[in-house]
Amino acid sequence: PPGGIPEGMAHGGAVHMQSGGVAKFLKGAIKAPEIIVPSKLTELKDLILKSEGEYAAKRLERAADEIPNLERMYKPRAIKEAFSGDNAKAVATMRPADFERYAAPLSKKTSVGPKAAELAKNGEIDKHTVTTDEYLKHLQRIKGGFDDVPFLGLMKQEAGLPLMPYIRGHEGRHRSRALADQGETKNLVRILPGSDLREGLPRRSQEEFIDALRQEMEQTGRLVLPEKYFDETAGAIQRPAIELPDLYAKGGEVHMGRGGILKKGFGELTDLLKPLERAPAKSKEEIEAIAHRIAPQMLGEFVRGKAGTQSVAGKTQKQFAREKDLPVDIRPTKGEHLQEPKKVDYEKLMGNVMMGIPGDTSITGKSIHGVGDIRLEYPSPQHGGPLYGHGREDEKFWASGINAARRVQNLGKEIQRQYDAPVLGKYIMMGPEGLPYAQHFADANLQAIDLSKMSKRQIEGFNKLIRQGSPKSGPRQNFPGIEDKNEAYLHMAFDPELRKHFNQLMEMPTVTSKFNLPSGQDIRFAVTEPELRNLEVGMTGKSMGRMRPEIKDL
Repeated sequence: PPGGIPEGMAHGGAVHMQSGGVAKFLKGAIKAPEIIVPSKLTELKDLILKSEGEYAAKRLERAADEIPNLERMYKPRAIKEAFSGDNAKAVATMRPADFERYAAPLSKKTSVGPKAAELAKNGEIDKHTVTTDEYLKHLQRIKGGFDDVPFLGLMKQEAGLPLMPYIRGHEGRHRSRALADQGETKNLVRILPGSDLREGLPRRSQEEFIDALRQEMEQTGRLVLPEKYFDETAGAIQRPAIELPDLYAKGGEVHMGRGGILKKGFGELTDLLKPLERAPAKSKEEIEAIAHRIAPQMLGEFVRGKAGTQSVAGKTQKQFAREKDLPVDIRPTKGEHLQEPKKVDYEKLMGNVMMGIPGDTSITGKSIHGVGDIRLEYPSPQHGGPLYGHGREDEKFWASGINAARRVQNLGKEIQRQYDAPVLGKYIMMGPEGLPYAQHFADANLQAIDLSKMSKRQIEGFNKLIRQGSPKSGPRQNFPGIEDKNEAYLHMAFDPELRKHFNQLMEMPTVTSKFNLPSGQDIRFAVTEPELRNLEVGMTGKSMGRMRPEIKDL
């Protein structure tokens, strides 16, 4: 996060804190639902200012200036999501009637089947259950605005070169057409970069990423190729390049009404947390017991977990034996340089307070080219885990989504308040459930899939399984399918539960066998730090860094 947490004295890992550790500690302690008055964009601007900073707030001001009916078009939550969260995205003003000049044109549906008609009759109205004209009328009748702002996926084969960017992936054709039919001439559109336009640009802050993206787009005069589409008569159609609207930077003048935030806030964390007690020092006997328990794991032995059938690392004996002789092709990522770790002298840290920061187990600064007899379609760069900071030129040693970052930052602030001492963050290894949230794990799994070895039925069957979603994620009917890996990657990049569901399916032998997919368990082995492959949850000591509790706005 910009300005943010940690300034490294050693190095650490990208954290996916949806489970375990500090996230669990604070889950019950912090409850701050934000109640936004929908008719007041001022309140939303103030909320964005507090959560994302001045840069994001200025961009929202520009949207309010340029789009007169913005608050009528979308619910406050939809607008907030367009200007917050992941740094690697942009927004622009676009005529609703122009949206399909960039996205594949909408095919008009003039009739539906009996099952769809029955669903519509029972009140389940969507683009699948009624004709296009009926659905557009339905959208125009919605009160309070739409739930999501339309988006266009923006791709480029390689950043830094004057290659033509192209549109791949979209959501919002029906909404845009409904707005155009109502006479709206300006609409908000999210631009979601993928492929090398995402991974090849710096994204430590919104401002840094958008400045880099704007410079990248100027190489082709902001021209982009519209999305390809298929016509039954003409076949595949690629339309000529057109100019992409200007991407918001800081924005312009403000023409918002005054007002305050109607909000039940966080309040002082000191009112919510019980005093944090320091962990007692271990006795010599306790240290020896830990050493005897951990030594076999460090030596690569199969150590049974509490359940008895799997290892402490969650592996079956069959998978453990397979990994003993499993070859992997892992090479340094081109253009990345791993720094040498700085050794820590604990005696010099007397008086500091140390807190744990859970992180995944993946490698960093290296790319997966192959696992066993599987060759990846494209090398998959990895950039997480405890050594995350080794691949960075700055002193940041840890990264996360904004919500997880706030939870850790708040805990660091409370520790500093209670003990009036510097705070250090120390890597704590998450369990097997942490890695499926990692986008770089999803990328490796995607690149390992060989579509030529799957039948059409197998591809359709696996796509159906992904779209069904998990009990937590719910259905993901808009998932484009594994046939287009760039578009699939883009959807996963902005949907943590989708990528978790996909990665977990790839680790199920019954699924991979049925659909002739590579083993996600083998891919997990390849992307995991070798020293951590067979260790129990909660291991620590791999890296650490200095926290910065004085930072107020992440």
